Amino acid sequence: MGDEAPAAVAERLALEKARAIARRRSDGIPVVGADTVVVHQGRVLNKPKDAQEARDMLCSLRGDEHVVVTGIALVSGDIERADHAVTRVTMRDYSDGEMEEYIRSGDCMDKAGAYGIQHPAFSPAASVDGCYLNVVGLPLCLLSRILEGMGVTVKKRPEWSLPQQCLDCEVRDGL
Repeated sequence: MGDEAPAAVAERLALEKARAIARRRSDGIPVVGADTVVVHQGRVLNKPKDAQEARDMLCSLRGDEHVVVTGIALVSGDIERADHAVTRVTMRDYSDGEMEEYIRSGDCMDKAGAYGIQHPAFSPAASVDGCYLNVVGLPLCLLSRILEGMGVTVKKRPEWSLPQQCLDCEVRDGL
């Protein structure tokens, strides 16, 4: 990553994922790729390599604010679009015991920053400023904008249960 900005990293990784799948397909169906990075105190937190790295990440995030950036890419034939969403998250002051139980569950190991905001037992966030689904890893508000920008009509159905934060979010760049 080096000097690459977090937003550029997220978009690049999302494009790489979408391109990899699109190359293997011959049906012309558009392919969506997504990648999420967590940025805390100027440092990008990827997926932890082991329990100790997860513990270190969760300890550093506890009671503090960080930024979550998700890149979304759409590849359809020769057409490629990529964009990103940024959300500020403030973590609650979870206890060591809560953190250790979460780490033992293994759910932290496949998540940037070592946490899933949607985890029902751990529930690590105190507040979210921006798109909640961005933090989950797929900001549907941004995906629908990218699709509409490519001429695809996105019908919003009343039975969809998107958090209001996603429906109303503005894609903001805080980096």
